[in-house]
Amino acid sequence: MGEKILNFDTAFPLMEKFDKEVFKKVFPKSTYLQAYHLGRIVGKFNYKGLFDNTNYKVSIDESFIHFTSLQALTSILNNGFFRLSEFRHFEDIEELHYASKIFSDIDSFKPNEENINDQKENCFALSACLKTENTLKNSFMWEKYGNKGKGVIIQFKLNYDKIFKFLLGKVQYGEEGLKNITYIKELAEKFRVENDGFYYDEFPERIMEFLAFHKQDKYLSENEVRFFFNEKKRKYDKHNHESIYEDITANNEVRYFFKTFLTERKSVLEREINNKEISNQYFELYPTIEIENIILGNNLDIKRKVEIFQLLSVIKTKYKYNFELHQLTDEDTIQEFR
Repeated sequence: MGEKILNFDTAFPLMEKFDKEVFKKVFPKSTYLQAYHLGRIVGKFNYKGLFDNTNYKVSIDESFIHFTSLQALTSILNNGFFRLSEFRHFEDIEELHYASKIFSDIDSFKPNEENINDQKENCFALSACLKTENTLKNSFMWEKYGNKGKGVIIQFKLNYDKIFKFLLGKVQYGEEGLKNITYIKELAEKFRVENDGFYYDEFPERIMEFLAFHKQDKYLSENEVRFFFNEKKRKYDKHNHESIYEDITANNEVRYFFKTFLTERKSVLEREINNKEISNQYFELYPTIEIENIILGNNLDIKRKVEIFQLLSVIKTKYKYNFELHQLTDEDTIQEFR
């Protein structure tokens, strides 16, 4: 909120009006949860239904696919969780910045580049695609993310209980994809002019959820669906969350990761926190991932495939997983591996 308005009784009606005339014009099912803290209005979006009736919307009932290496696959299966990477870890250094630059030409809403960059420690995502015939056989994705055809596709569904704290949506690409953010900017500026200068401090940071689903046009071929999670902390603090931990990346950088557990491996969290009640509550708030199918790439020779199949079968039995095993053949067909 702007410096001029600090009184909660004055600001709150304007807050609700802003929500109705700006946020809900673009995201009709959005709910902005606000509070009054240290003389400022603070708030965040409720993720439930946030992308309903928009082009970001993805059904929770869909099957998704994730391209990765065999090493990463066995790590996921043995450890019992997927790792959501923080945005500092991503190849695209323009993550968050790309969409925030829409606001650069209006002083009231101009993004603080340093603050946006700091937010990357608080934002986590797992990248996937919708399962379709085209995405399963996408040669570009196999080459770039499936270890040049020597890796795998992990096909999976999301399971959740009561409250879905992750945000699931389609990434939008290029200038065409930025139409919603541009419209929010126009509505916010119109509202500011018509309401005695009312605006939110650090406005781009307040819509971080939307910024996180925009990328440059050159990434269009990835056709990404993103599972997004945001956990706020102060700049120099460490994260304090059951599922966030630090590890060293392939580039020897220390980065945060968020664990999203496999459905059959909920007990991993219970052992880590040594509290079954808290563990049960956790899975009311956060989804688990159920692997349906593992598809081996077509650039593996038959001897390697047989050895891999045998190892995956042992792991499947050990942890009582329910996935199937298939392979992409040289004829570009997907067949059950026998």
